[in-house]
Amino acid sequence: MTKYLYGANVKAVQQFIFQTNKLKEIIGASELVEQICTNLFEKQVEEFKADNRIIAAAGIIKYIFEDETECKNLVRVFPKVVLGTAPGIVFNQAVVRMTGDQPTGEELKELEQCLKTQRNKAIPPLETGLRITERSRRTGLPAIKNENDEPLDKATLLKKNAKTDGVGSLSQKLTGEKITFLFPKDIKEIASEKNYIAIIHADGNNLGKAIRDLNENQKNSVSAQESSIKRNKDFSQAIEKASLSAARTALEKTFADIIAKAKEKDGKKTITLPMRPVIIGGDDFTVICNAAYALELTTIFLTEFEKKSAEEFESGGLNLPALTACAGIAYIKTNYPFHYGAKLAEDLCSFSKKAAKQQELNYVPACLTFHRVQSSFVGEYSDLIERELMATATGLSFSGGPYFVSSVDGRTTIADLLKQVKYLRDADTPGSKLREWISTCHINKSLAIEDLKRIIEILKYKKKKNIIDGLGLNDLLKKIEDEKIKNIQTTLYDAITIHSLNSKI
Repeated sequence: MTKYLYGANVKAVQQFIFQTNKLKEIIGASELVEQICTNLFEKQVEEFKADNRIIAAAGIIKYIFEDETECKNLVRVFPKVVLGTAPGIVFNQAVVRMTGDQPTGEELKELEQCLKTQRNKAIPPLETGLRITERSRRTGLPAIKNENDEPLDKATLLKKNAKTDGVGSLSQKLTGEKITFLFPKDIKEIASEKNYIAIIHADGNNLGKAIRDLNENQKNSVSAQESSIKRNKDFSQAIEKASLSAARTALEKTFADIIAKAKEKDGKKTITLPMRPVIIGGDDFTVICNAAYALELTTIFLTEFEKKSAEEFESGGLNLPALTACAGIAYIKTNYPFHYGAKLAEDLCSFSKKAAKQQELNYVPACLTFHRVQSSFVGEYSDLIERELMATATGLSFSGGPYFVSSVDGRTTIADLLKQVKYLRDADTPGSKLREWISTCHINKSLAIEDLKRIIEILKYKKKKNIIDGLGLNDLLKKIEDEKIKNIQTTLYDAITIHSLNSKI
């Protein structure tokens, strides 16, 4: 009996989720995406068998059909169901005929190649509408209903009507044995005292290479009778467990003070945190978080993800090294368009990945990059560096990242950055003068040199040589004065950013 390997990918997830600036709709969109690969898919398969499912998480589905007619029916109907549930999402599917009872490594590769080909084919939008159709004022899409005198398009209405309480699918995933986490429905409950939130996006490194190595290991394995499907299932489950375990640990450690206060006050086991998970599954981690906690939360997640992936691979008998991840953090005001913030977080994550892969190491180290939005300019992070972070008058680059989780030769670690932040918190550190000096660096080199000398003299007078050395002010002064050095990277601006946003340090 011929079997068929079915695969599907859900793309443009961030665009679909962050199409709105209303947290309730973002939560609803997150729930809809979470359901596509699980409940929605299972309902469309006539005789669903859990044993035939290879993976169904983080926008990826792989399933083995034993009946050709059943497979054809799913391929014909499922795209319409997905686009009807989440209008505007990008959905691709492909099928590969199997030669045996279990898919081989070559067949899995062929499926991936077919899915890549499908991504290049344009899918016409279902929600076009006539020119005379009333439009949603927020999305520009055809409206199908008025609520409180506001015309709403189908996607927005579905998001609003999705399950939006604190106990959604992601809450259930993150709930531990002792604590149940709930999440706010209002963005004001997440924002910091200065009205800042952070959009965090983390993504695994070299996941495709890990899958290729997995199948190569299976070919040459002594236990060659072990099926490739089992190994791929074990790998998918290991990544899912590692991601959820790392996220759970990150929440427990980052918000330990909030958890402790809640327990001390009334012994609560159900605790609301100032953050909202958006996507947590596979190697993807996207959350909206109070700006004061964002750096700590991301750092712990990256550290724990590497640790947990190694543990899961070992316990599952998978001969693979630990999987690492890189991240981007976009600090934005609550009224800043969320989709721009999400795009910036993705760009920052990509920037981190590119830098991490350039390191001459036998693995890709975990690192992160962050940026605080302080202007209305919208563009790629590389454009932001040129436009806002390059002080051409002095040759200084205030783009100090990425920051690495562990020690890497010649690169700044997160721990190094936090040391600078602690020096900035010293009462004798002239913080306002340092911020003025950064502005001067964009305008006049001579004046910037004199101002920096003055700051150093003030600290010397106060006998604060440790602050001068800790912030690297003497070294920075020498580099600016040296006409031969054209591009000077400094982490001082990033340290000041974290100092102003993070009251926990």
